[in-house]
Amino acid sequence: MKQDIFNSLASAIVCPANCSLSGGAGLDGVIRSKLNDDLALPNQLTTGDAVLTDAPGLSFNHIIHVAAPIWKGGQHNETSLLARSYQSIIKTCADHDIKSVAIPALSTGAYGFPSNIASKIASKETANRSIDIELYDSRGSKGSPDDFVVYHCCGNQWEIALHPLYPSRLEWFPVCECGISHSPAYQMPSFVQ
Repeated sequence: MKQDIFNSLASAIVCPANCSLSGGAGLDGVIRSKLNDDLALPNQLTTGDAVLTDAPGLSFNHIIHVAAPIWKGGQHNETSLLARSYQSIIKTCADHDIKSVAIPALSTGAYGFPSNIASKIASKETANRSIDIELYDSRGSKGSPDDFVVYHCCGNQWEIALHPLYPSRLEWFPVCECGISHSPAYQMPSFVQ
């Protein structure tokens, strides 16, 4: 896998998105911050589906926004949904005559997908395709999450992407609406002191 996705010469970049397509703190947020214009996006996207937009301000011709799955322990069809995400990307490329695409390691940042499982799915779904596909390590890519923390409280869950562009990331730990600052339920091993 390669690292800095923004150095790719592919004609399209994949933007990992949430289902509401409302933007995020990870690679999605970085891609949007580099655009010259707002994007016309639908209000909702089903997990595993993709939608194509232009890429005004980027070196890419297109952005393929894909609603990748959140890891919930592996018992909620996550592997099938991640495979479907890659299939949707490839179908979008084929439908729009896109010959090359740069794809980050979907769901392995803030969405918590184990990278060993995700990389096998990515390799399988992108093998032997007529499209030139570049896979990138999203954690090592400049402008994408390099760590994340998951918090649980009062029936809510936060998945906070800790972004390398913001050195004050240690101050991002939330205080719940109940007024209590909670300890993380899960954090990446590299984040543990």
